[in-house]
Amino acid sequence: MKIAITIVCISFLLVGCGSFPTKFENVQKDEYRLLDIIYEPAEAAPGDTVQVKAVFAGKKITPADIDWKISYNVVTSMYGSTDTAFDFKPFTVRETTFSNATTCMEWSFVVPDDILYTSGGIPDDWLSLVPSEFRNEIPSEYTALTKKQMIDTMSMLTSVNPQMLQIIAEANPELADIVPFMCQFLTVRVRINGQIRNDYLIESNYSVRYNRVFENAPALGVRVNHNPKIDSLGIYKVMGNMDEFDSTNNVYTFYRIDKIDNQNQVIKIEKDYTYFVEVFTNNPDSSRTLLDLQRGTMKQEQYFTQWFFAMDSSESKGVNYTKFMDISGDELREILTPPATDTIQKFTVWAQVYDNFANEMNRPLGSMLIEGHGLFEFTKEYLEQFK
Repeated sequence: MKIAITIVCISFLLVGCGSFPTKFENVQKDEYRLLDIIYEPAEAAPGDTVQVKAVFAGKKITPADIDWKISYNVVTSMYGSTDTAFDFKPFTVRETTFSNATTCMEWSFVVPDDILYTSGGIPDDWLSLVPSEFRNEIPSEYTALTKKQMIDTMSMLTSVNPQMLQIIAEANPELADIVPFMCQFLTVRVRINGQIRNDYLIESNYSVRYNRVFENAPALGVRVNHNPKIDSLGIYKVMGNMDEFDSTNNVYTFYRIDKIDNQNQVIKIEKDYTYFVEVFTNNPDSSRTLLDLQRGTMKQEQYFTQWFFAMDSSESKGVNYTKFMDISGDELREILTPPATDTIQKFTVWAQVYDNFANEMNRPLGSMLIEGHGLFEFTKEYLEQFK
């Protein structure tokens, strides 16, 4: 749980997130929960239009309850220990639909064409962003350039037709060395703040870099991050008490809970069974750290999950929290602990899947959200354990 909460707090800065009276994953009707902020695309280039959705659960919230503002000038220290956003501007959102169990707010923004030039995220001494052990990887003709000249050079490449750029890259292999390298340093942030009135501050960062423009010239070797693709959400029922299981070897029953026609999917809860909830994903992206660029290697990103769940408030009212259902951990598959009372039957589960790629500098973060529903049905033998 600690890792998942840290990621959520870093991504959205849920100020005071440790003060929730129940577990953070447990969504209560009298508490606001931000489930996800989804950016499409997951990363942008200067001039791109970005669509954004913020999905909330728990206490009812409306656009009038949040003061939103955006900054295109975010300055971060070299090691990320401190950062500051300047020149915030307010913006408005509209309410749309994600599901009946959530509130969704949607908006869009256009990344300024000159953001790499004007953002303090790239200092005038741009070479100071490059760790000393990697500076020898940059040809001297580039290290001699000023910030403006360096960005001008990269910007000129983005204006070339992708097919022609592919031909140029094939004829000049050194471009495949310098362009992916420079894309990591010529990355800036956009910051969105949402102050929920009389409650916590939402803080979300979004990365802007040139990668997307170079994606259609494969010879350059530039990788683009995309939002995770979620296929489905379901619950395994496995005989025995276990911490993990192998779906290829163990006998199990599987209940898919994300399909609309399965909103009342019944999960039979029996003694001496373990229940696992899993979110299924497709096609993780690959990328490269600075060390990978040196070695000519590539690795696949990892997916993690922030789990959320809610019980019917009329059913859980007056029930001791020790008898609540529970999901802990940040893996795609985690143990689901059923309620220890037949009073609680209806439940909702959300899985926010987010990506991670360690040691790539200034990597954009992608995320996606899925919702599922079900109904617990308890056997007498299971309930007798808790008397």
